[in-house]
This record gives sequence, C-alpha cells and structure tokens, in this order.
Amino acid sequence: MATYTNSQNLKLRVDGLSRIENFLDESLDEIIDSYGTIEFRHSAITKGKFFKECLKLDLSTETENLLSERCKLGFHRDRRSTVEYGLDLVFGWMSEDLVLRALRTSGIDVVLSGEDKFREFLTTSEIGTTPDFLIKYEGQQRHMEIVFSWNGYWKRTNSWDIRDSKFRHLTLEGQEALCLGIELPDITGFIIDMKDAKGDFNERSNAAWGNKKVYTLIGISTRLKNLREILKELEPVN
Repeated sequence: MATYTNSQNLKLRVDGLSRIENFLDESLDEIIDSYGTIEFRHSAITKGKFFKECLKLDLSTETENLLSERCKLGFHRDRRSTVEYGLDLVFGWMSEDLVLRALRTSGIDVVLSGEDKFREFLTTSEIGTTPDFLIKYEGQQRHMEIVFSWNGYWKRTNSWDIRDSKFRHLTLEGQEALCLGIELPDITGFIIDMKDAKGDFNERSNAAWGNKKVYTLIGISTRLKNLREILKELEPVN
C-alpha cells in the first residue's frame, strides 16, 4: 500500500470533505459526475474517474503517475510529497465546488475565477494568485478567496496565516478581496473584508511552510461563527 494512503493529513481532508458535504446538503458524487468523461489536457485520464480515486485514497497506477508528473513543484508543495501535494489540490477543488454549489443554491451570484478554475494541474508559470471566486456582494462584484483549516488550527492557535504573494494580491489598493474561511472539524467560519483588515496582519516566517514569509492575523478565533451564519451574510438583501 502506498504511504500516502496512511497520511493522517489526507485522511483529515477526506473526512472534512464529507463533513462539509453533509453540512451544506450538497452532493460530491454529483459534482464529480459533472466532470464526467472530460480528460485532463494532454492525457487520456478522465477527471470523473480520477477524482473518485482520489477521494477513496485508492489510486490506480495511471492516476498516481499523473500526480507524480504534474505536481513536481517544490516551492509550492513545501514538505509534502508530490502525490500528497496533488491530492491536496484535488481536495481543495472539491471543497470549493461544494461551497460554490451551496452559494448558488442560496441565490448568490458567484463564479469560479482562479487560474485553476478548469481543474487542471498548472505549471509554475501558470500558477497565479487570483482569488477563487467572483461574487456579487452588497451590490458590487468582488473577488473572494476561500481558505480552509482542516484540523482546528485557527481556533487552537488563535491565528490565521496567508502566504506573502497571496496576501499582496488580496490587498491590492482598490481591489481588496473578501476572504471566506472554513474550519474543520467543528465547521465554523469567517468573512473578512481585506479592505478593512489588511492593516491587522503582521509579517513573519512560518517554519511549517519552509520558513516562507507569511502574514498573520492574531485573534481569529473571536471571528469564528457557525458556517451557516457566515454564508447567510453573503446572501443578497431583498
């Protein structure tokens, strides 16, 4: 059995996806089926079958080879193996898709806008910092980034970290983004407008991310609320 199938972090993410799916009353199976027989570019591997294998942590040789070949991005994967990094990307896509469906079900005007919106593994030159969603919020089109804590880190440390490059993009003057945070396993969250909060972050090095520069917001636990309450804040006002 491959070592990644025993990874506690990956199991936490699979469990977290199931919790989000049940909480939002959305269907991962339907989301995966929507990718159907669409193939990854320059490949004969279909996305529907690929995503199913990833969620089961039971990869065919073809799926594992695709991850190994396309996720050799040392700067981005930090201490994770190539396959673990690729699986993390997939779980991120699936969680974003669940949230996207839930927002649309609530009548919110929202679309995917990040560089990976077509669910392709990107090369280093293609990876960018465009926020995940474009959403109509309080009558305006705003970019919105989705961030996850899968193991209660925010509540436990009372802090939230953003990579340097991402922070700079989310706080561009006049183009500041919203950030929707979701923390597992208790399914709490926050909405933060970077226009108002960017001055509250402190710059530091994060050892867990290879001592890369990050920006940290202290006191995040006081902003955490039930996720349902948070999503309600995004709904249009009649």
